[in-house]
Amino acid sequence: MWCTTAALKKWEYAPGESGEIEANFQFAGHIGHQEKWIFVTTSAAPREPTLLRLIVNIPIAVTIEPEFVMWSVGDQLVPKTIRIVVADGLPAKIVSVQVNNPAVKLELREVRAGKEVEVTVTPPNTSKPQNAVLSIRSDYPPENPETHYAYAQLK
Repeated sequence: MWCTTAALKKWEYAPGESGEIEANFQFAGHIGHQEKWIFVTTSAAPREPTLLRLIVNIPIAVTIEPEFVMWSVGDQLVPKTIRIVVADGLPAKIVSVQVNNPAVKLELREVRAGKEVEVTVTPPNTSKPQNAVLSIRSDYPPENPETHYAYAQLK
């Protein structure tokens, strides 16, 4: 599947007539600096296409720091905090944080409504190895909301 498409309302224009090119860039799965190109050729200069450059900087929608917390068997039981932040300017919110291991306790503290959450992770004890995956759901992008992950391990 192409991530950049271009379309014209019609394919032939009279000399001096103008038109618009509609460009669509599917940015899901892309982050950082992105450059895409559209080449436009005309019958007046068929061997000299005009290059249209589309440039966008796509922020990371949700950052998780740290993405991995760890304890060693026998360590003192000290809760660890994971910070989840939605990029400024995005119309996104964190809608849920869940853990796949019911023995692992999560405490959520909303720092900024829907935009920043601190999650305190505490295993039940440090007597034996355990793992947990935190599923962090956002409502972004609207057509296909992403789930992000963080990990806790006791080994």
